[in-house]
Amino acid sequence: MADKKLEETHLISDVKLPNDEKSLKSIINEANGRITVWEGGVFIPLAFLVLGIALTGTAYQNFQIGKMMTTVILGALALLLFVILIRTMMRRRIPYMVLAPEGLETTVFKTPVPWRGITDFQINSSKSNSMNIAVGMEFVIDDRFLPEENAKCRGGSYYDKAKKKLMISGFNFRLETNRDKLINELDIYRNAALARHKLEMKKYK
Repeated sequence: MADKKLEETHLISDVKLPNDEKSLKSIINEANGRITVWEGGVFIPLAFLVLGIALTGTAYQNFQIGKMMTTVILGALALLLFVILIRTMMRRRIPYMVLAPEGLETTVFKTPVPWRGITDFQINSSKSNSMNIAVGMEFVIDDRFLPEENAKCRGGSYYDKAKKKLMISGFNFRLETNRDKLINELDIYRNAALARHKLEMKKYK
């Protein structure tokens, strides 16, 4: 059976908040501290390593018997795999994102994206991390809340100006995070920001 949550979006317009001050404060208090979301997964990088070693060994065998063209091709493929592996390991030292009360922090923007500016988001991932080959996260951002972009950012992360989407991708999540947990945490932090704004508006009425 298909995993329906792969297509699930989370529109800000669908969020329903209570009107009483006590309930709003309770929602605000749920977004406590900062949550760092890291890239994980060992099988794909391990596959790159094993295949790279195998190609290197095969290239050496072909070199010994004088098949230079085959050696060059296999060597180039092995080098490409090792380069991808190194870039992947370097990328994993930088988190996908950080969930903070003031907004969503990424390397794409100089300042956090305010939660009220994220009008929709989608997590393209399997429910279980063990089933993931790759994960992709999309955040639709209201132009009014769009921060200034950084000149350089984490590999696999960028802002699509045409679609007005923040795109973040990688191989997997670390064990402490999965798709449903991340969706829940994103909802909590965005709802807290909306509740805080609603509470502030009530004070000025």
